Amino acid sequence: MSDAPTVQTTKTNRAWLLKMVIFMIVLLGFGCWGLFDAWYAYPARGEADATFRLKAYLEAARDAGRLNGPGVTVADPSAELAALSKREADLRRAAADLTMSGRQAKADLARLEWLQSLKRLGRLGSAPSRLRVDGLDAQLAQLTQQTKTMVQPSPLAAYDLPLQWAFVVLGFGLAAWLAVLIARVSGHKYRWDPSDHRLTLPGGASLVPADVREFDKRKWHKFYVTLHLNDGRSIPLDLLRFVPLEDWVLAMEKVRFPEAA
Repeated sequence: MSDAPTVQTTKTNRAWLLKMVIFMIVLLGFGCWGLFDAWYAYPARGEADATFRLKAYLEAARDAGRLNGPGVTVADPSAELAALSKREADLRRAAADLTMSGRQAKADLARLEWLQSLKRLGRLGSAPSRLRVDGLDAQLAQLTQQTKTMVQPSPLAAYDLPLQWAFVVLGFGLAAWLAVLIARVSGHKYRWDPSDHRLTLPGGASLVPADVREFDKRKWHKFYVTLHLNDGRSIPLDLLRFVPLEDWVLAMEKVRFPEAA
């Protein structure tokens, strides 16, 4: 007396699963790298650049005789940046002059470059609080001492921080999508009853070879096959993610179309 064939169940393809896990780890690393740059490395570089540019601004204001005047402070950083940006070309030309007007233009240009560094850092609004109006001479001396042990970094580009945050969203977002995909694939099961060559789909519906009108193998090289049924339905099957689904499909085809097999 022989035992009846037992119903078999698909498993997630280990090779596919390993590849997805590796991709997910790489994307998580990509996201962490972007997060480190966006949260720490680029802001630190931008702050260092802003420190050097504030020092340069105060030095230029001192050389123009304006260090202790009322025009050194910044009441409205956004408006001041917009006004100076419109004059940037003229300021650069005038700054080459060695006269007092040239020194004043150089001070305005240094003021502009300092405000630009804060804007690229996303901290333009902090400009007023960065100036010690009660002691700019002392602040300049402090900045001079502070920057002696620092290396002036290259300035941030306008796209640097937004690009790093885009890397964060892209890396973590795609990693999360892969995690959901892995969970969904792992939760889908096909079942196979070899006694009557019955394939049960994840939703619970089942079919036997006689129900299939055509085994569409046009995407077989991509590990896909579509079963066109007699009732007009079409059922796509992913042969890469589920094993041994391919063997079951070939067994059904052999029963349905023995001459083709």
